[in-house]
Amino acid sequence: MARKTSKKVNKKDLRELVTHLYDNYTSELDDSLWTWEMARWYELVFCILTTIGEPDVMAADTRAVTNALSEMGVLEPAALARLKPSIQKGMKTNAALISIGSLLKYAGFSDEQSKSAITALCEAAYSIKKKYGGKIQNYLRKYGDYMLGQIRRDFHFNNFNKASKALAIWLQNTLNMPVPASNPLADKACRSLGVTYKDLVEAANEQDLNVAVLDDALRVYWEDLAVEE
Repeated sequence: MARKTSKKVNKKDLRELVTHLYDNYTSELDDSLWTWEMARWYELVFCILTTIGEPDVMAADTRAVTNALSEMGVLEPAALARLKPSIQKGMKTNAALISIGSLLKYAGFSDEQSKSAITALCEAAYSIKKKYGGKIQNYLRKYGDYMLGQIRRDFHFNNFNKASKALAIWLQNTLNMPVPASNPLADKACRSLGVTYKDLVEAANEQDLNVAVLDDALRVYWEDLAVEE
């Protein structure tokens, strides 16, 4: 896909365009940003495992196990959510749960801790699936949107009609909250790409990409375009 274009982008190409923007225009951003929302889920997995394993298992070992399990592809929320109704049986028959249990025991988890951890992971995945469509960003965005909705109660601005956008950017920058904010440069970038900001946000959300990073990627894209012109 061309990096700079004013041609109208078809709906079916939006996901490819979003991936292109993230791949090519986020290198200048802070490495601490959560670009992929799935990474937030893996971090929740790590926190659950660490809480259950301590003090018997060191956090470094739990981190290594979490990384290994994510690379094996056995921590996907949708798959774990489906196993919640039959967790006990799954620990003996399901390949993914057996793999998780084996690695946990190898890291130092007791049988009881391993069972508790697997149960907690399946329950967390089920909760996210049932209430938030299986997307951790929808859970976080719910409370980000709530905070933005409280602006008039929490802050008192007399003549600042763009307070909501400013606060949205603040939540992005300080909490890495996956709330869309847009900005004048992002709007210009969307026009040059022939897409709407809303469509890009939806495409990013579908692929579990942080919409806060989308705003920055669009800004960098437009700045690069301006320099080339």
